[in-house]
Amino acid sequence: MSLRRLIALAAVALVAGPAAASAASERCAVAATAHPPLPRVARLVTEGQPLRIVAIGSSSTEGTGATSPDRTYPAQLRAILATGRPAVAAEIVNSGIGGETVGMNMARLDRDVLAHRPDLVISQITTNDVFRNVPQATYAAEAREGIRRLRAGGADVILMEPQYLAAKAGDGAFLAAVATVRELGAEFGLPVVARFDFMKQWLDDGRFTPTDLLSADGLHMTDASYRCLAEVVADIVAPPAVATASGG
Repeated sequence: MSLRRLIALAAVALVAGPAAASAASERCAVAATAHPPLPRVARLVTEGQPLRIVAIGSSSTEGTGATSPDRTYPAQLRAILATGRPAVAAEIVNSGIGGETVGMNMARLDRDVLAHRPDLVISQITTNDVFRNVPQATYAAEAREGIRRLRAGGADVILMEPQYLAAKAGDGAFLAAVATVRELGAEFGLPVVARFDFMKQWLDDGRFTPTDLLSADGLHMTDASYRCLAEVVADIVAPPAVATASGG
C-alpha cells in the first residue's frame, strides 16, 4: 500500500472515529457523517424486525455495469445487512429503471414503490435530469412532491445523489443536480448518500482507479464500486448506535 493511500486512510479514521468500524471495509470507508434519523427503520432494527426496502432510481439502482443481478447495490445491501451486527433481515425491491428522470420515477411511485408498503425508500435521483436537460426547478419540485408522498405513506426516506464523473466535475448543471439532492435532504431532514464526494475521495486517495470505479462506458459503476456503495448505505440504514441498542 502506498504512503499516499496510508495517509488518506488514516485521515478517514481520524475523522470517522468508532463509526468507521461498521459495515464499511477499509476500501469503502468514508468519513463519518451525522445523518438525520430514520425513526421507523431504527425501531424495527432495534426490535429485531425485518425491513421492507424499496430502491427506486435509474440505472445506478437497476444495476447497469454490474456483472449479474446479485452484484447490484440493492442486492449487495441486502447481503451486507443480513451478515451485519446485528443481522438485519431485509426484503429489498429493486425498482430502478435505466434512463429515468425524477418525473419518470414519480409517475410510477404508487405502483412500484408505495404498493410494496415499504419501511424505507432509497431514492436515487437527478442524474438523468441533467442529461435530458430538465430544468433544475422542475426536477426539484418533482422530487419534493415525491418525498411528501413517500412520507405520507409512512416510509423513511434516504436520498442518493449522482455519481462522481470526472468529465462533469466542473459542469454547473451537474453540480447543481448534486446540490439539489443535498438541499432536499436538509429541507426534509433526510439522510443523503453523498455519492459524488465519496467516489471522488476513493479516486483521489488511490483506493480505486478510474477503471475500477466505473465500467467501460465511463458512466456506470462496477461490481466493486456498487459493493462500496452498498456498504455506505448499510451504515446509514443500521449505524453503530442502532446496532448497540439492539445488543449486537
